[in-house]
Amino acid sequence: MVWADTGLPWIRPSPGIPSADTAFYFAITGSIDGTNLWNGTGTESRFQVVLAPWLKGSTLAERLNRLRLPGVRFTPSAVPHPRTGKTWYGIRVHITDPRVLRPSTITVHILAEIRRLHGGRLVFSQPRRGAPMFDRVWGTKAVRLALQRGEPAAAIVARWKPGLLKFQRLREQYVLYR
Repeated sequence: MVWADTGLPWIRPSPGIPSADTAFYFAITGSIDGTNLWNGTGTESRFQVVLAPWLKGSTLAERLNRLRLPGVRFTPSAVPHPRTGKTWYGIRVHITDPRVLRPSTITVHILAEIRRLHGGRLVFSQPRRGAPMFDRVWGTKAVRLALQRGEPAAAIVARWKPGLLKFQRLREQYVLYR
């Protein structure tokens, strides 16, 4: 079920998420906070893109499309940054079926492919104190460390399975509708 199926009006959880469709994009690109990538916030493309001044969008889109990630496809994109006016390059995310999306899996694949294409140009910001923003957004440092080591996205995502199965068993007693 997606929001439109509920028949309920959409109420913005944030000024940056004006529609239920935007929420799907936010679930994919909102979690790149704490990197030197930009998700188009401040523009009409907010949360629909992953960009940097140095990204090779056509190559990245081609590699990601080869993975055939469910519910999504990618095209090259270029968007002027609102603060500098300089063009940032990368990919535009196109949601083809929100019912089969796996946003965190998609994000890890995007970041792993960027790391493969551009090596050390993908940077995770380090705060003066406290956990890095990326780690706070993801709730763990394991994803960042695996990406920094250059681990394949499939290996990172596979490590989530035991915890996911444990959660699914635990939640079973609380599910009201099937």
